[in-house]
Amino acid sequence: MDEKIFPSYKGGSLIETLDNLEIKHSHLDGPLRIPVIDKYKDGSNFVVLGKIESGTLKRKDQIIVMPNKLVGRIKKIHLHHMEVDIAKPGENVKLVIQGLESAKESDVQIGNVICDIDHPLAPIQEFIGQFMVLENKSIFTIGYAANVHSHCVGVGCTLTGLVSKIDPKTGKPEPKKPTHCVAKGIYTGVFRTDYPICVEKYDTIRQLGRFTIREEKTVAIGTILKVKPMK
Repeated sequence: MDEKIFPSYKGGSLIETLDNLEIKHSHLDGPLRIPVIDKYKDGSNFVVLGKIESGTLKRKDQIIVMPNKLVGRIKKIHLHHMEVDIAKPGENVKLVIQGLESAKESDVQIGNVICDIDHPLAPIQEFIGQFMVLENKSIFTIGYAANVHSHCVGVGCTLTGLVSKIDPKTGKPEPKKPTHCVAKGIYTGVFRTDYPICVEKYDTIRQLGRFTIREEKTVAIGTILKVKPMK
């Protein structure tokens, strides 16, 4: 643009600015974590779609699909319809995985997590979460059952313990232990899932540490404070 039209601006064009942006990858050197968004079997290979939330993936890397502990090797990585040799956090990828010839298509499920072979994500069935109740359709207390959703996984769960109610002004637990949850209240509770899932603490990887509780629609949202790996 001519300086006479906008004399105060001395920078480059929009396209130049976008081209010069430095992309910062969080968890670039962390353990590999790719939640499975979709999958299908193509001959002897599995084709998996997912987003890399942590770690760097290279062609020929050995991986393990959790929680079913299926070990394979990356044959191809597709990024934006192009085949590449390496992919980083934040990128949506299509992976061709070999070495799972004996596995059935149902052995890899949406919500499974692809990990590097040396740092598998341990499956859990119990976690402690801090959550806010948006509305109550049922009595929200110990024994309350609904569905929990975290990243791509959704499974039935039960509230097995109420630890504390959080004071919204101070962010600290109130001295009196709650007996039930009410709308707009913030609580810490223990949840048990109907079958093993793979999640992370919110402080470790935020994308794998958020959860929602749904009963036809979302009734609570929260973050995972602590996980209890299965033995």
